[in-house]
Amino acid sequence: MSPGGNMTTLISDNDSSSRTRLPILDADGTNIVLWKEEISSYINSHGKGRYIDGRAIPPVAPAALAAGADVAAQAAHLLASEKYDTDYETWIQGNAKVRTTLYSTIHETHKIKILKLPTAYDAWTTLCELFDNQGELHAQSYLDLMHLLKCPENERDP
Repeated sequence: MSPGGNMTTLISDNDSSSRTRLPILDADGTNIVLWKEEISSYINSHGKGRYIDGRAIPPVAPAALAAGADVAAQAAHLLASEKYDTDYETWIQGNAKVRTTLYSTIHETHKIKILKLPTAYDAWTTLCELFDNQGELHAQSYLDLMHLLKCPENERDP
C-alpha cells in the first residue's frame, strides 16, 4: 500500500520478467502529486511519453488518388497508403498501451470521465485537471507522511 493507504496495481511487461507497482489515483485525488510523477515516469521509461504530452498525433491518411493517375502516381499512392497503415497501427498500439496504464491506475469513478476520450493525451490532461489545482496541501501531506517513514533497523529515513 502507498502512504495514503490506496492500493497499488502490479504491471507486468511483456518484454521482460520485471514487475512494477504503480499507485492508484485516489477517488479524491489526494495522491495526485505522487501518482502523476510515478505514472509519467513509468510511461516515459517505456518510450511512450509523447502520448501524454501531446506530441503523438495520429497520422493523416493520404489523399485519394485522382482518377486516371499514371502508373508512377499509383505506385507512390500505394507506398503512401502502406506507410499510413503501418504508422496508424503503431500509433493505435502506443495510444492503447498508455490508456491501459491509465485505466489500471485510476479509481473506478475516474474511468467514466475518460472512457470516451479518443487519445491518451486527452485522458491524461483530463485526469490531471481534475486535481491539479488543489493547492500544495496534498503535496505537503504526502511529504509529511514520507518523513514519518523510518527503517526498523536504524530508525532513519529510508
